[in-house]
Amino acid sequence: MSLFGPGVERKTQLFFRDDNSFVFVKRNLKFSCLVEMAGEKIVKAWKHFYGCQLPFAGYKNMSADMVTLGFARDIILDVFNKVPEGNDIMNKPNLRDKASMGKWIANIAENQRHFFRAKRESQVWTSRVTWALIAVLVIMVIFWGMAFARRIYAG
Repeated sequence: MSLFGPGVERKTQLFFRDDNSFVFVKRNLKFSCLVEMAGEKIVKAWKHFYGCQLPFAGYKNMSADMVTLGFARDIILDVFNKVPEGNDIMNKPNLRDKASMGKWIANIAENQRHFFRAKRESQVWTSRVTWALIAVLVIMVIFWGMAFARRIYAG
């Protein structure tokens, strides 16, 4: 955490495009992914593994840094096969097994669900409206009971 609030961790990605060109891009690291943002919305994301980082000595006006390889069509680019395969988020899925890929994506979705559920804002006005409606319902039941009792004893 920096002096003026939480800092944003940024990593360098050597991004390869479909037309065989490449560019060095500084990307934010969110949810263990290198993300491309449009405002506050995540547009694209590439899974980041620290094992896939390669040292870059720097060139001309580019400073030395650890670089992660990325490609336009892949969310994981592990050229040197450094990351082990598995179903949890810390490993990459087995691409030959469709069930493995499904379990891997389901784990990521489940983690995101827990993250957003824990971080959701409490909506005070909706709880007040709910309690007000419950109070109205209780009052209506009391009045119905009184009207029923009056009919029984008056009759």
